Amino acid sequence: MKADLLGVRQEEFLEHWVEDWEEETLMKAVLSQTNFATVATLPKGSKDGSVIPGLKIPARGEYIKGDRPTVDMDSNGWPKLKRDKAVEIIRKAMAFHIAGDQYLGSFIQYGVDNFEDGSFDFAGPAI
Repeated sequence: MKADLLGVRQEEFLEHWVEDWEEETLMKAVLSQTNFATVATLPKGSKDGSVIPGLKIPARGEYIKGDRPTVDMDSNGWPKLKRDKAVEIIRKAMAFHIAGDQYLGSFIQYGVDNFEDGSFDFAGPAI
């Protein structure tokens, strides 16, 4: 199956936009419906979200071990090659990415070649 994250015109627009730094431009921000990452997780071995109601609520600062990223077609974290291309383009400007509802509020730093080698992203929780 061939899937695109951004269309050709959108990628071309971003390529031009990241290079266009007019005299008064101090920073750039990208706006989109959702972030370019899958941040939702489930316990390893879970097939779907039906386990969520029975999960323990962690204490503040507690890190949950044994979770894995979900297969989330709504997250813009796929297809990986197209996601990586979008993040690479945005990285050229180190543009802050502001995204809409992903059910989970998140503040992340993108990575393509290495963890945290991209720009930052904020996705607000559903309101």
